Amino acid sequence: MTEYFGTTVADIFATMPKRFKPEEAKDVDIVIGYEATGEGGGKWKATVKNGTLKVETVAGELTGCKTTVHTDAETFVGVTLGKIGALDALSSQKLRVAGDSKLLMLLLPKIFVPYEEPM
Repeated sequence: MTEYFGTTVADIFATMPKRFKPEEAKDVDIVIGYEATGEGGGKWKATVKNGTLKVETVAGELTGCKTTVHTDAETFVGVTLGKIGALDALSSQKLRVAGDSKLLMLLLPKIFVPYEEPM
């Protein structure tokens, strides 16, 4: 699996359940799709509903998503780790959001503990 900044896209999604804060997501009902292109990329869907989280790998089309994030694998990892600024990635079109981008910027930091690079 291809690493960027010492981390893979799959590592980030694998840790989402551990980093999830259910008490902060009691009234949340959203499906977020992620498409990371290029080496080490893939498609994932995160469903948050009433304090629960389900993360799944998607083989086909991302359907049923209220918001979808499109980017390349390196940018996704870089933004997640804070190595690449999210606003810079958005303005350069390396990160595109279909749906409510403000919702993601406000919601995700509230319901997830930040990902930390493995030691």
